[in-house]
Order: sequence, then C-alpha cells, then structure tokens
Amino acid sequence: MAAFAYAVPHVLAYLMKKETFALVAEEAAGPELWTGWLALAIFLLLAVTSNNASIRWLGRSWRGLHRWIHVAALLTFAHWVLSAFDSLTACLQLAVLAALEALRIWKGSAA
Repeated sequence: MAAFAYAVPHVLAYLMKKETFALVAEEAAGPELWTGWLALAIFLLLAVTSNNASIRWLGRSWRGLHRWIHVAALLTFAHWVLSAFDSLTACLQLAVLAALEALRIWKGSAA
C-alpha cells in the first residue's frame, strides 16, 4: 500500500508536467517508462485486493497474488535506474535495496 500511495502522486505529477496524452503516449514506449507503468498496474491490483473482503473472496490464492509485489519492486527499480538523472547513484542505491531484498528472501526461505 505504501508503494502505491507513493506511486499515485508520482504519476499525477508526471501527467501534469506532460499536459497532453500524446506526450505521455509518445514516451510510454521507452523502457524507462513502461517499467513504471507496469509496476503501477501491479500496485493498483494489489491495492484493490488489500482488504478483508478480497482476502476472504480469493482465499489461498490471495497470498500468491500478493507475491507479485516482488515483480513490481523489480520493475520499480528498473524504472528508477533507467530514468535517473544520475545513474551511478541510482545503481548504488539499487544495490543496497537488492541486498536487503535478497536477505529478506533468504531469511524467509530458511524459516
């Protein structure tokens, strides 16, 4: 939910800056933007199903659906690195975040 809550104002600011759908569509084909749009779509799906009613309705498949957060995180990282003004800083921060994510996954599989 936090990632979605960040992404919404980020996208709104981007759309206000571009002003026209034609400019947005023109840029959307580049990997620096389609990675962000795809991550946003996943975040939206996860946000919509992050409630008790969805958990009951989806049952055991809810957890599998919400594992897509890892895909969204990778897409977000790719979006960040590809669109960063300073790619070295973005890559260094990405390395730290990737190490933390790997540690989390490793700890989770060891349990």
